[in-house]
Amino acid sequence: MLGVGILSIPYILKTNGWVLGTSLMMIVMLIALTTNKMIARCMKEYPQILSFPSIAEVSFGKQAGQFVYTVFILECFASACAYIILAGNTLNAIFPAISSDIFKIIAWIVIIPTVWPTDYSYLAYASILGLTGTSFMFIVIFMCGFLATSSPGSLLKPAETKLFPESLADIPLTFGPIMFCFAGHTVTPTIILDMKQPKLFNRMITSTYAVVTTVFLSMGIAGHFMFGQDTESEFTLNLAFQNEYPRLLIKVCLGLIVINPLTKFALRLKPVFQEIETLLIGDPLKPKRGIRPESLSYYTMRTILRTCISLGTLVVGINFKRFMDLQAIIGALFSFLVCAIVPSVCYLKLFAKTMTKVEKMLTITLILISTAMSSFGTFCVIKDMANA
Repeated sequence: MLGVGILSIPYILKTNGWVLGTSLMMIVMLIALTTNKMIARCMKEYPQILSFPSIAEVSFGKQAGQFVYTVFILECFASACAYIILAGNTLNAIFPAISSDIFKIIAWIVIIPTVWPTDYSYLAYASILGLTGTSFMFIVIFMCGFLATSSPGSLLKPAETKLFPESLADIPLTFGPIMFCFAGHTVTPTIILDMKQPKLFNRMITSTYAVVTTVFLSMGIAGHFMFGQDTESEFTLNLAFQNEYPRLLIKVCLGLIVINPLTKFALRLKPVFQEIETLLIGDPLKPKRGIRPESLSYYTMRTILRTCISLGTLVVGINFKRFMDLQAIIGALFSFLVCAIVPSVCYLKLFAKTMTKVEKMLTITLILISTAMSSFGTFCVIKDMANA
């Protein structure tokens, strides 16, 4: 969860003000934590649940499982597009003389070879650099905040901030980015199955969300105090153009931030590759007649398909100028559905007969709140983009 979503948290607090911003963060965090625990209970009571889509399949049938899997595939593709946007915008902040679109193309060219192999285990080591970048940025922000002596950009002389939002119309635009930060439920079944003591999952996930929320709020509070109403939707843009900060340190920090999405790109698209390859050239375990997995023609077709799919992320990335626009759509449309609505609806279906009235009422309330935030957030971000 400590990924690229952290970059938008200072802007979330700027848009909503301190009171509503922190409240929304806590509400969405509690929703995400609760639905994770719902998934764990579903798996405990129904051992046939071995993956996220199978929760919907056990609850509502095969078509429901296929629907959830399709949503997951779309979310994976959209997330890969967001990585391209973030890489391009961050590199543009380091070298402003070159357009972000050029950097998106360069990032795509660099990243393309990573999608061709069948084994992505090597990317696990590369992803350590991405985590290092996030950790390094966290340290650099506080360091720069205390080094700077004038506002904006200083923690010693905080910029002007607001307790409440200036524009009510902008509030729904932050629903998606907030849920984007706390998403990750599709891997919950895998984590539970891999645990030696699955009964400890609730304790583990509670501790995880406590740590993650603390980091998110620390980052958001520091960033918003430093830049106030000038906080950008991608916080890295504030860092890049602050002349009082050590330039070399900032460039190294931003460079590491770029590595984060690039190391995740192939892994994020893997489910998309597998689905389309199975559809068009057959399952490697059950190859179509005349196409053998070890043959050159199979490898060539697979490479072409993966390149074309990856090219689609570049096309989308170039058409989205701001990382937060796509982040808002992913969060509001996909993450709320996958991480809040689907788990809670399935939980209600599976345990309705044994629930207390209070538990049933709370579950229905969670569903209604999540559905409202998802619908309103999606509508408002699309409307905002259309008017831009």
